[in-house]
Amino acid sequence: MLIETEDLKLDVNDIQATILYGNPLRGVDGTYTFYHDETNNIRKLLLTETGLNNPEPKSFVLGGVVYRPSVVPDWTALLRSLKLQTTIKELKLKHLGKGDFLDLLSSKKLPTFLKWLTQRNIHVHFSVVDVVYWSVVDIIDSILVNRLDDARVVHAREYKNFLYRVLKRDLAATSALLFSADYPDVAPGATRAFIERLVDVVKSSGPVLSAEEAARLIELLQDSMDDAVLEFIQDEERHVLISGFDGFYRHVICLFKDSRHFLDKEDVVAERLTNVPLKDSGVPYTGYTFLDSKADPGIQVADVVTGLLGKYWTYINTVDYDTMVADMKGLNAAQRTTVATLKRAIVAADRISDGFIHMTICDDDVEKHRRFFWGIARAQ
Repeated sequence: MLIETEDLKLDVNDIQATILYGNPLRGVDGTYTFYHDETNNIRKLLLTETGLNNPEPKSFVLGGVVYRPSVVPDWTALLRSLKLQTTIKELKLKHLGKGDFLDLLSSKKLPTFLKWLTQRNIHVHFSVVDVVYWSVVDIIDSILVNRLDDARVVHAREYKNFLYRVLKRDLAATSALLFSADYPDVAPGATRAFIERLVDVVKSSGPVLSAEEAARLIELLQDSMDDAVLEFIQDEERHVLISGFDGFYRHVICLFKDSRHFLDKEDVVAERLTNVPLKDSGVPYTGYTFLDSKADPGIQVADVVTGLLGKYWTYINTVDYDTMVADMKGLNAAQRTTVATLKRAIVAADRISDGFIHMTICDDDVEKHRRFFWGIARAQ
């Protein structure tokens, strides 16, 4: 759950309690040191007359490394173990490997990097956001919030997945539909026409959904046609799907409020966090600091982790399931070694806290992730 903090008292204790309500997470009250970096921050996602301002947005990832206060990383030793050129002044993912995700897996330096971290109890952490999914799921939430006693509420993620699968199929057409409806500020008198157009899109989506899936989604949409209010897609700034990603920074900072957070200096995020300051029981919260990556090796290590995971989640989001399975079968020995090392790093992190991993993605991509890393085949 991502908390929209403008609706709350900006106290880290209140925000943490809201995140955890109905969503218990292990280890979040521990004291850790976090280093954060980000990748694929598109700043804003907007609807325009000609489509999305970013026609092919990639998965946003905020992540890095985290460890307990008893751990004192020797970053110089890590750099020595990687045997990099002495002329390198700032560690980047490109120094360990290049190309897309599958290309990166062939890197011999990445397993060394990940193994070095895990052996020293330095763990990976990340939040991944499919920005298109995040932009459209409010449609389903708006329908179901009017039907809290409906049995379909417990299947909300399924309905979100169905709708996302349909709308993602043709982003240009989806953008045009949403723009014409002034989404996410659909006027109360225009909700029926908007839902009718969504039904038409589902009916013409072809094999994207099975007949049963399409029927279920159409039934839910049609049931909402007379709803006077669709809460989460009205009274918002029209044509603005995403106004920024600072909410994900607040999420991890408040969830791990007793920790120290070091963040790569990102001017827009820094300005937003400064303009809407957090408090801790009424006094200013001082648990985070922005650092210059050029001068701080911890941020540089976070850059490598985040860059790798950004490429992984973009791969998961853009590959179809069967192609991914074929890719897996074709991995060479070096690629399999990197996958196994990354898997061990994620498992080690999860043992400490399942709050270290936060995913805002569709069920289809969850299934691909489970298959790629854990070998769990999707349900038939």
